[in-house]
Amino acid sequence: MIIMLSGSTVPIRLLTFYRSYSSWERQVAEHSPKGLVGLANNPAFNVDDIQWGRIEKAYGSSLPPDVRANIVQVTEAYVFLHSFEQTSEGLAKAKVILEAHDKAATRFFNELFTGPSAISDAGVYAHYLIENNFKTSELKGEARGLDVFLNLLRAFHVACNVSIKQLSVPSSPAFKGSNAWSVWIDRLAEILSQVNSPVSAHKGTKSLPFVLLVWELQGCLPTECRCHAQSQASLADALSEKLCVLR
Repeated sequence: MIIMLSGSTVPIRLLTFYRSYSSWERQVAEHSPKGLVGLANNPAFNVDDIQWGRIEKAYGSSLPPDVRANIVQVTEAYVFLHSFEQTSEGLAKAKVILEAHDKAATRFFNELFTGPSAISDAGVYAHYLIENNFKTSELKGEARGLDVFLNLLRAFHVACNVSIKQLSVPSSPAFKGSNAWSVWIDRLAEILSQVNSPVSAHKGTKSLPFVLLVWELQGCLPTECRCHAQSQASLADALSEKLCVLR
């Protein structure tokens, strides 16, 4: 069932990106990678001072502690997500969960706005109380009270359906198992841009600092998590294409 709601806002949880790292990345950071597919005997991302020195030398700039911490967060998330994307069984289970979430959101919408109790006198009064006690100051945007739920439910429904389609269409990055790497590059570029550090891939035939940074970071990852690792040139081409999309 399609929820027809008005308004729009940023989808919650999985698609919400905070300033330094997103909620799903925090979820990954809170769970040990031990026992996850492909990572039973390996830490997700462990970089010592010597390796950080090599990364910073390649990048041509030192990285503040908070930037390092954010890079570690998003890279741990990448290793987990990349490993998960390689399992067709895992992706199938994720699709079932997405469908269940979408149905739950539909039931919540119907209960709140279209069910018999919602349009009764008592329901109208209940909504009045909710409106008066709703803490809109905790949410961004101009929507107030129950309108916030209209916006969130619509955005959540759209996000679920787009995600389901990504897992259903053979040509989509998620189906091919390359979505995690693309998101990782997005996040690295965002983290570095926030501190005005260079984010570009090519200058003629010369690989620029961002390429060298990613090259060194991938050198710290399990082999199966290294993408476009044939050469710095192939990595530069892939990053150049990706960064053009971001712009």
